[in-house]
This record gives sequence, structure tokens and C-alpha cells, in this order.
Amino acid sequence: MIKGVCIFGLFLGVLFLSLSCTEGKKKEEDKPPRAPTCQSANVEYNDSGQKIRISWTESDNANGFVIQRSYQDQTNYSGIGNAGGTEYVDNISIELGTTYWYRVAAYDENGTSDYCEPVSATTKPQPPMYLAASPISLTEIKITWTDAWPGDSDGFKIERSIHDQLSYQQVGQTGKGITEFDDQGLEPGTLYWYRIRAFNAGGDSDYSEPASSTTIFPAYEMCVSKTPGFPCLSNALCSKNVDGAAYLDASASEVFTCLNIPLTVPAHITIFFKYRGRASSCYNKPYLAVYADGGVPQYVFDCNSDGEDSISFDLGAGQTLANMKFQIFSGDWGSSVMIVNITLTPIP
Repeated sequence: MIKGVCIFGLFLGVLFLSLSCTEGKKKEEDKPPRAPTCQSANVEYNDSGQKIRISWTESDNANGFVIQRSYQDQTNYSGIGNAGGTEYVDNISIELGTTYWYRVAAYDENGTSDYCEPVSATTKPQPPMYLAASPISLTEIKITWTDAWPGDSDGFKIERSIHDQLSYQQVGQTGKGITEFDDQGLEPGTLYWYRIRAFNAGGDSDYSEPASSTTIFPAYEMCVSKTPGFPCLSNALCSKNVDGAAYLDASASEVFTCLNIPLTVPAHITIFFKYRGRASSCYNKPYLAVYADGGVPQYVFDCNSDGEDSISFDLGAGQTLANMKFQIFSGDWGSSVMIVNITLTPIP
């Protein structure tokens, strides 16, 4: 009798344990899938724009995944699509200079899991606009521009090319919101090209449209030789001549070649001179002729008085003042002229 009771009790225990396990398994199967783990969000660029690829880990027994996105912060998420696998490409109105946050949840017939920890991606900024360059001094150029979308960049990179637009090198960088840069240590009278791009956590923007400027030409002063027929030194920088120290006599038709300045941009040249007249009559008034690459500006001055004046003319890029000559054509005896200085100014 006791033995039968024990066997019956053992049978009831096994039955109870079996029912308990079955009930536990059923409850486990009724739960939603576990949350996936978000792994990455990466920006991809092509000719048609930009897109962001999001990836995450698989979740056991999930039927699919729902993807949500938030702009700039993590406060307002909205659904953008579903996926059957562990990757999704977001190409819905992806703007430059913007940070996007993503979170993913798994779902099946029992419901939706919790969302994964969000991941983010930042698109590169928009290129700067309205780049301009202007000379400040003989050796400095100021560059200014406009931030296309204020706040979407962390700063700007400045690149420079000399004479052309073939070989750019970075010469500076500014911080967030700073839209000007002074490029220093340049060569006088030299053409420089510039381009810039913005940068942020997403990378560098496309380049701006280029802009160019030429540093200011120095004001060249030349001194005329006191010895007729003996030329000045090339590019001589001298203080102004003293009256009577280097006058050219109108009767001698003396010729001097005094400068050798290659021009990288068009320039406006002005020659300042003094003249004096000692003639008793002005039958043939003397005049000053200036030769420079074929140009012959002339100035007729009064043979019977003293004064000062200037002659101006333009030369193009690639021309030079190497062929410049100053000549006083014969007039009445006693008239003469003295070159005081020469200035060069770039033509915008």
C-alpha cells in the first residue's frame, strides 16, 4: 500500500513539473524579440546627393526592424522605414551640414522590442560663398567669404596658388564663424589665387569658387645718371634728385635705360619730372619722349619757364619696363628736364 502511494505521488510530481515547464516556455515565446544593437551610421556621397547607411545586429526570431530618425538631437524621433535585414539606407531629404540620429527596434507577432542605443552621422558642410580677395599692402592680401549655412561648419581651410590655379596649398585655417583671413609674407606685385572649404565632423565641404588678387606694387624711384650716356642701375631705388643734379639737356638728345621690371599683371605707370627753360625764344619747344615696349607718350614743356609735371601710360601683363628710354628731343638751347621718380600701380 505504501509503495503504491509513493508511485502515485511521483507520477503527480512529474506531471506538475512538465506542466510548469510547458507554461514557462509558452510565456517566453509570447514575449517580443530582444532589442538589436545599433552599430554604425555612415554618410555616402554621389553625384545625385548624399545618403546615410545604418547597420545593427540581428535579433533572434524577429520578423523585421523599424527605423526611426531624429534631426540634430535625440528628442523627436519619427519612423522613416522598415527593414527585413540588418541594414537600411536613408536617402530621404538628407541635407548638408546636418547631424542625423538613428535608433532601431525589432518586431514580431508578439510586439516590438526596445530601441537600441542611438547612433549618429553628420554630413559635410555646404561650400562657402562669395569669396573675395583684396590687397592690403605690398606683402599682404585679405580674403573674405560668406558661410553658406551659419552653424553647420566648425571652421574653414584656406588654400592658395601663385600666378595660376594649378597648384594649391593650404596656407591657413579659421575657427567656427570666422569668415576672413589675412595672408601675409607675400611677394610685392604678385598675382595670387585663393579657394576655401568648410569643415565639420562629417569632413570637408566642396571648394568655393576661386578668387584672385595682386599684392600692391612698390613705388619705384629711379635716378638719372649724371654722366651722359651712362645708364642707371636696374631697379635702382633712390631718393629724389636734387634740382640741377641730373637734368638732361634738350640740345643733347641724351638717352637713358633705367628700369627692368617684369609685370605679372597690367600696371599703370606714372613718370614724374621737373623741367626748366633758359631760352630767349621758343621757336622749337623741347619735349620729353618715353619709350616702353612700343609706347611713346610725349610731353611738350615750355622752353622759357621752370615747372614739374608727369606722364602716365599703361602696360599689360607680361610686358616689361626693360625697354624704357627717356629722351629729350632738341628744342631751344638751354632747356632741360630731370626725371624725379616712377610709380607703378596695378590695374584692377
